Amino acid sequence: MAHDPFFRRGFSGYLDAARLRGRRMLVPAAAWLLAVGRDEFVDAALFAVMAASVFGGAYWLSRYAVSLGAHPAWGLGFLCVPAVIISLDRFTVDATMAALVAGFLLYANEDDGWRLYAVLCAAIMTRETGLLLLGGYGLFLACRGRWRRALVFSTAALPAFAWYVYIHSRTGAYETHLLSRFPVETVFRRLMEPIAYPLPPALARTAVTLDYLALAGTGLALLFAARFALRKSAGPSELAGFLFFIMAVALGGIAGWSDPFGHPRAFSPVLMLVAARGLTAGSWWMALPLGLHLPRISMQLGPQLLGIARALGIPA
Repeated sequence: MAHDPFFRRGFSGYLDAARLRGRRMLVPAAAWLLAVGRDEFVDAALFAVMAASVFGGAYWLSRYAVSLGAHPAWGLGFLCVPAVIISLDRFTVDATMAALVAGFLLYANEDDGWRLYAVLCAAIMTRETGLLLLGGYGLFLACRGRWRRALVFSTAALPAFAWYVYIHSRTGAYETHLLSRFPVETVFRRLMEPIAYPLPPALARTAVTLDYLALAGTGLALLFAARFALRKSAGPSELAGFLFFIMAVALGGIAGWSDPFGHPRAFSPVLMLVAARGLTAGSWWMALPLGLHLPRISMQLGPQLLGIARALGIPA
């Protein structure tokens, strides 16, 4: 999409769910702008955008840790976020989304209005779940009677909505099933119907076991998020986490539950929000949900890392 961000060259015909992909335009558009629209520079520009996302996310998370009186080295924890690891492999938009979650944590904590507004605008243009960050901040303002500020911040969604209108005019509809027939339907089906991996039996059983471990991590993070939101001291991050909980309960295939790299990407924001709560409270076990994803991701990427090591002449 970075080669044709405005869908004028017919590339959309080669995308699955072009309308859905087209909404998530910040990363492709940034690469296109950095490449000055030159096809031969776009790929390198996309690498640069990805690197900037990783650096920016680690920087914002480091500053957030310092603002809480913690060591800035906690910013390196950004490299353990599932969405970041997966994006470095698949070049998805989720590393940028994770970086913007770190920015949201920092600027909401500092009550830095215009920077927070810019982060929210960018998050919604990166992925639709950015609306949940805006919704969480809006709920926080409404609960405190700051209606004027809530109204101002609601306009952060307008650039994305304008872009959605444009994309809908340039792409066809796609089949999707958003609403579940009953709460957590897709999660239940995923638990009852494990993926049949075309692997040797021992490896297949290991993969399925680690799938369940990752699902437990996502579920635990969502339960923590719901619990934190019920407290009187709930802030923007806790309320945003609660909206992710609502999304998981009510919506169907949006999170890609059947893909071992699907729900870790979609729910990395809530994994970060819960872990950040642990940083605030000094309860490091709140990072457990995030950590439960790492074994499955490591198994998925392990063969690639071994191949790279062999190519570099490193014994593996």
